[in-house]
Amino acid sequence: MNLVFFASDSKGLSSLQSSIKEANGRGFETLEISSNTTQLNQNYQVTHKGKSKLSFPCQSLGFNLPFKPDWLIVNRERWNPESSIIKDFKKTFNCKVALIEPNAWALANCESMLECHSRNRFIDLIDVFFCHSTHSKKLQKSLGFNGNLFITGNPKYDSNLKVSKDDLNRIKLKYDINNDKENVLLFSLVSSGRLKINNIFKKIVQDKSKNYFYKPYPGEPFDPLFIKNFNPFFLENCKPILEENEIWPFFHLCNTHIGGFSSIMHSSLLLSKKIINLWSKCQQDPDDIFGVDNVFGNHQGIEARPQMWMDVLGFKSKKDFHSFVTNYPMKQINKLNKKVINAFSCNKTLLNIFDDFNDSNACYRIINYLENDF
Repeated sequence: MNLVFFASDSKGLSSLQSSIKEANGRGFETLEISSNTTQLNQNYQVTHKGKSKLSFPCQSLGFNLPFKPDWLIVNRERWNPESSIIKDFKKTFNCKVALIEPNAWALANCESMLECHSRNRFIDLIDVFFCHSTHSKKLQKSLGFNGNLFITGNPKYDSNLKVSKDDLNRIKLKYDINNDKENVLLFSLVSSGRLKINNIFKKIVQDKSKNYFYKPYPGEPFDPLFIKNFNPFFLENCKPILEENEIWPFFHLCNTHIGGFSSIMHSSLLLSKKIINLWSKCQQDPDDIFGVDNVFGNHQGIEARPQMWMDVLGFKSKKDFHSFVTNYPMKQINKLNKKVINAFSCNKTLLNIFDDFNDSNACYRIINYLENDF
């Protein structure tokens, strides 16, 4: 079986790494094309494991492949370069495509629904979407996603949380971490609650008896919407973690993790950290989780882009788009959201919402699926 793994940044690579290792361990022919940088770039590192020395031209990558692929494995589909590469591989090699979902689907809002309908544009190109849990699968289906979802657990946590002492010490030195103080990790928010949570963070960091570190959303420091918050950094007595692949040591070094409830807290739960969940304080309206107004509102959140969603989903008028959003069936979505909120005080239930297995073997199930389907 011939496998091509593609990741255009360090976040993507973190979702694919364990599956690459598992495939290599089984002796499959593999080609890893990846970038381990926080920002997208095309300076890819190419690693071929196997004996094939053939040559197959690949227009989207700009070089020849050493074999004809049976599977292309990626972690996203809606954006370039992945979108163009997926289309090229399907057309040129007639291979299958698997997508390893990078984030858990736990709570759903209006933007989640729009994302699912946007992703439906690619289901004819993606043969399987590897998701993390039964809850995630049910939620995406209730939001209108029609892709072929297969539950494997989250491979991002197969090995990334296993951090060496050398890496811990390197981060301590780089960030000048004072071991005499408690370390606190702050999780960014880029949705409609951003202003609220940032104001809370500003109050929290006034306690100078602790070290504070800010985990940005991937790409946040370079996004035109948020770049002003980093030049200079908007929080005093706090250091931003600008390199995506440096977050893993911080999960260990910080005993308290603070933020709105999101998939990033899966790490905190796995490591039994103290979690301060600010979800209810960040909502525009805690009783309106779906938040239709957030899409049409005037705020810093990334979901407040109605024209972009109209263009993506093919709506010609704002009236039709508004009607689609406001009249969306909510019964099952509300039920699943309520399940999550009721579990905020039960870490075991939350872990199962994020991942059906939590056994560090997601990559094993992924490669099994690829092999059996092949």
